[in-house]
Amino acid sequence: MEYGHCEGMAVLSILFQRGILNPADFGAARTRDLVLEGNQKLQREIAYWYATMIPNPGRAARIIAPPRDLVAVLRTAFANTQTAFYTLRFSKLDRSGGHSVVPMGLRDISANEVAIQVYDSNSPTIARELIVNTATNTWSYSPALDPNQTSDDYNGTAQSLTLGLAPIEPRQGQQTCALCAESDPLLNTTASSDNPIILPPTTTNDGMGNVNQGNADISNPEFITPWMDLAPSNPLVDSWSSPVLKYFVLQPNADGHFVLSAPSENQTNIPVSIRSIGRGYTFEVETTVASGFPSEVIVGSQGNVITFTTQTTTSPTMYLGFETPTDDFDFYIEDFDLSADDSFRLEVDASNKLVGLRAITAIPDESVTFSLSMERIDDQGIEIFNSPDEGISLFENEILLIDFSQWSGNGGTLRMGYDDNLNGLIDANEAFVIEDVGDTIP
Repeated sequence: MEYGHCEGMAVLSILFQRGILNPADFGAARTRDLVLEGNQKLQREIAYWYATMIPNPGRAARIIAPPRDLVAVLRTAFANTQTAFYTLRFSKLDRSGGHSVVPMGLRDISANEVAIQVYDSNSPTIARELIVNTATNTWSYSPALDPNQTSDDYNGTAQSLTLGLAPIEPRQGQQTCALCAESDPLLNTTASSDNPIILPPTTTNDGMGNVNQGNADISNPEFITPWMDLAPSNPLVDSWSSPVLKYFVLQPNADGHFVLSAPSENQTNIPVSIRSIGRGYTFEVETTVASGFPSEVIVGSQGNVITFTTQTTTSPTMYLGFETPTDDFDFYIEDFDLSADDSFRLEVDASNKLVGLRAITAIPDESVTFSLSMERIDDQGIEIFNSPDEGISLFENEILLIDFSQWSGNGGTLRMGYDDNLNGLIDANEAFVIEDVGDTIP
């Protein structure tokens, strides 16, 4: 949702305008009088319509074309109905700054210029226009209220394909769930070849980082942004800037190997992250990189293990979230004291209710210290565990297992132990408990 509120608001505003949904059902007779803060029903509705732009059939129905062709589509739509049943999405030439608005009408400025009149949720009381030059087949949009703030301007060409329409009608029915295969390794069943792992690597924060997709075995790769497909010329090596999200679909038995690097020379502290999303779980790694010192992330073929390797001493944050029939769990592992070329592996075994941690150090017999926070979410609320301030230490190739099923809640101890015999379970003589020292999460 971090980059999708505008799409959710755009769709919902059209549904209100057409009378398909009623703002009174969300707390006010008029849309402009709705209150978002504390209005969970409205927040969920916005989130829902954002989410429908990702799966099919909604995604497959998108129209990505040169601006002159999109104007023609809108002319036909406005001729048939008062409001076009689309959202209008666009990005900057570098694929950053994705935004979504509502096309409300067309205004012919001259023989070669057309204004697409839009509703922009960022300035809902002000009429805005996206200008298309039909002669040069280019477009531009200035969202800033101050005309001197040109850094916020958008523009594109027929070749950039950074402008598109997303029909709403296909998104009103049931969407295809790419993660809803009948079998899943994290739900105690057998993985199958038609159960893909969805991997959306993304940069974060300042939009200057790159993630280069390395030597993963990709079957039918899809490159998806929150507003349109933008297929690069080389699908195996790609980079992008925030807030663009790029998705790769990996089939089982194919390890996903990703290289996180800075986009150009002389750059340091560039924030990057990569997320692996599966049916009922998600992994994430956040870190910073510098020029010439990339980090690597490998996602296992079954999607239940992720390994991070650094070329610097930068401390990453590793996150694991997953659901069970009764509770949901979040794990945050951070504050690492990694050396160059150290690796750290995070794994979940839902059937035995264990989370595994393993350090692979570049120098033999070294150790890695880190902190652990855990959340358990159920119908009664959220309970939080924090490891001691001195952290937890792992020596090279030690496998530490967390038995989260034995945790009693806030203030209770967390059972852990080592798996020296590599059977996937805590050795009876290697079990211990650590105390809960706080109730905060990162």
